[in-house]
Amino acid sequence: MRRSELKFLKIEDVEFRTHQIHIRVSKTKERTVKCSSYACEYFHQFVTRHLSKVPFKDRKHGYLFTTETGQHLSNDAINLIFRTLQKQANISTCITPHTMRRTWNDNLSILIDSLPPDQKPNQEQEKQIRNRLMGWSSISEMSNRYSRRSIREKSDELGELLANSIAQNKGENNAE
Repeated sequence: MRRSELKFLKIEDVEFRTHQIHIRVSKTKERTVKCSSYACEYFHQFVTRHLSKVPFKDRKHGYLFTTETGQHLSNDAINLIFRTLQKQANISTCITPHTMRRTWNDNLSILIDSLPPDQKPNQEQEKQIRNRLMGWSSISEMSNRYSRRSIREKSDELGELLANSIAQNKGENNAE
């Protein structure tokens, strides 16, 4: 989910029972996506334990994430949340809403690669899956950008395996 999509997420957009989030306000495409049961539970706890303490008049806009006083979050506030998370978790890599999207795409590539051959989508299906989940149009080429990174990483890994194999075989041949 993009920062702006998160910013405009309303409580009613989270379907707690079916673990779905309806992303209405989007840079690209409105869509409904699945989320983990854990995330839905955390959202529910947040609403019941924290957001419910904000006076109704200050939260009648319905946004899920607000300041303590019920004000709509700014982009800077969302960025501050990520910087604080990075600092508190003592994480050396940069965590931003956009890096989370890249990590999600990398994890999707790993998941697809791990599927048994009979369940693995073909290249076009993978592109359409990625486009839908990321909110890109069905003709978007953005999925190719993420696929290229995945292919580059796989080729580097295979290249290293091949180089090690050649070096090992050369070492065995010299031992004879």
